[in-house]
Amino acid sequence: MNYEDSRPTGWLVNTNDYASYLVIYFGLVSLYLLSSKKKWHFAVWLVLLAMVTYLVIESHSRTGFLGLVAIVSLVLFKVLRIQYFLLMIFAGAVAFCSKAIYSSIASSGLTSQLVDSFTGKGDSTEERMFMYKFVIQLCQDHHFLGVGVGNTPRFLFQALYGSANVDITGSQTMAAHNFWLSIISDIGLIGFIPILIFFLYYLYQAATIYMTNSNLKGAIPAAVLLGFIGVSVGSSSIFEMRVIWIALGLGLAVICLLQREKNSKQVA
Repeated sequence: MNYEDSRPTGWLVNTNDYASYLVIYFGLVSLYLLSSKKKWHFAVWLVLLAMVTYLVIESHSRTGFLGLVAIVSLVLFKVLRIQYFLLMIFAGAVAFCSKAIYSSIASSGLTSQLVDSFTGKGDSTEERMFMYKFVIQLCQDHHFLGVGVGNTPRFLFQALYGSANVDITGSQTMAAHNFWLSIISDIGLIGFIPILIFFLYYLYQAATIYMTNSNLKGAIPAAVLLGFIGVSVGSSSIFEMRVIWIALGLGLAVICLLQREKNSKQVA
């Protein structure tokens, strides 16, 4: 990679994990702060938005930045009226384009780092594409029946670095950086079906609640889902990230609570 490895990681494994954590929980904090009518809550949200944006850009995480944009848009669309939302999107786009043009000329600033995150990581992108293609081929070679739980990283490490570099203890591994491909490769399509059903159910409920529930609490499942999608294709250690699974459980709990409230109202 062509950038110094001085990026923020917090207490997590790498920068993608850290950016994903910031984005998914910033969405939840945003819903809490913006649901209040107190002006200082809005001021705190603006400060947090600036801090999180800075940290995500500094992490050079593409999925983290895209997830941040998606979640902030989701939250603001829920909070603001449609005309104010569109006006804010337009103003933000104009401001970003102006800053990008200035940074490209001056060759400095956060915007140039952001652009470099998308355009200056050719080796990383090529490696990621090779990993995806290898895992897909691995699934085909095993007839989509799976290679066994936890075995995909070992196959992938050998493909990247060769069998001569594989530790006999099998401790050296390389994650596929894709939650969905990893699951299919490990347990096969048959094992993936229940997981797919769960996430389709979650997607349906999150979208339904977001569109029909006027309370900001109804946006929690959708915000969590957007953050999880970003983590699922950007993190190399999603299985070990308890903070992400806790957030997913929180979103599912909100879905259950809102369904219970709806059923109680219908009975009454």
